[in-house]
Amino acid sequence: MFFALDTSGIADVLANWGYPAFLILLCATGIGSPIPEDLLLLSGGYLISAGVFSWQLALPLALIGVVASDLMLYGLGRRMRTRKLSGWAERIIPMARLQRSAPWFAKAGAAAVLCARLVPGTRAIVFISAGLQGIRPALFLAFDVLGSLIWVPLLLWIGTAIGEEIGGLSALLAGISRAAFWVVLAAVLLLVAWRVWRTEESKL
Repeated sequence: MFFALDTSGIADVLANWGYPAFLILLCATGIGSPIPEDLLLLSGGYLISAGVFSWQLALPLALIGVVASDLMLYGLGRRMRTRKLSGWAERIIPMARLQRSAPWFAKAGAAAVLCARLVPGTRAIVFISAGLQGIRPALFLAFDVLGSLIWVPLLLWIGTAIGEEIGGLSALLAGISRAAFWVVLAAVLLLVAWRVWRTEESKL
């Protein structure tokens, strides 16, 4: 494999190739890159702590890359509404899981996008499903940007905080889980509040 899937290896690549590589690799997560988005963000934070990257450039580029990759997945879902998948896409996209997501979207609506943005491992399925279920582009973008404004700075901050002490992938993911707990809880509370507000509004 061209890239080693560990923080030090990715950090070396980003240190050598700089901000363009950071942006390109984040965008590539929307087309099936083997390098996880969260690992790239943590590596970016590591480089901020090392003085290689700066917050002023790394944060906006990370936000652009993350939202762009999410829009790619959403766009794929919209395309699937009118065209049947074929070739590699048909083999790697789990249609059964996409179909099971329909009731969830019926209940949560576009707010599911916000929750997925804050929960690693759910994003691809939810974002493709958002396009497939016909969530309006502006609504998808609004919830996705909101989630990104929470998640991206958090992951960069964790990377800077861990700094030189960052360990292997397992330790890294454990750190993500601990730090993300309160963010996920806040997202769930926001979702509940939003659903209550919609219910009350429909009664007017």
